[in-house]
Amino acid sequence: MSKLFVDEIQPKTTGGIITFNPNRPAWSCYLSNAQNGQNFTATAIPMPVDTKEFDIGNNLSVSTTNGGVFTAPVSGIYQFNILASFSSAANGNYISVKMYVDGSPILGNTSLSYRYLEDPQGAEFYTGTLSSIIQITSGQTLTPFIRSNNDTSVDIRYGCRFNGFLVG
Repeated sequence: MSKLFVDEIQPKTTGGIITFNPNRPAWSCYLSNAQNGQNFTATAIPMPVDTKEFDIGNNLSVSTTNGGVFTAPVSGIYQFNILASFSSAANGNYISVKMYVDGSPILGNTSLSYRYLEDPQGAEFYTGTLSSIIQITSGQTLTPFIRSNNDTSVDIRYGCRFNGFLVG
């Protein structure tokens, strides 16, 4: 057995506060180009994103088709945040923003999923936010999903965001 004799370990700090841990997953991505005239009334779709701001650990894939897909590199507690913005949503009965683990709602029930639900009440513009602390295991994925009920031409506005980090 080897022994390591160290008098002091100093993490990267600013004013005594730890400012960076290169092994702690963190990410942020957004939609830079609006997706106009979307018809996603029959089922929820992955929220489209197309630009990574940062991806510490390289655990995030982005696309306008599959959305932002985070794959947990380690089991733990994660903080997830979503901001979804829509326009031309005046005809919908409701708009829903959800988090799916491994591409499915929690226990197969969207009402049990991490979810935000809103009736746009004839509004032209709508923004839904959703944040949650979720325990997931290594290799599991988390993806934001969105749905507009009964509106066949909704614009998904640029600036939609998905971000998060490993709490511990």
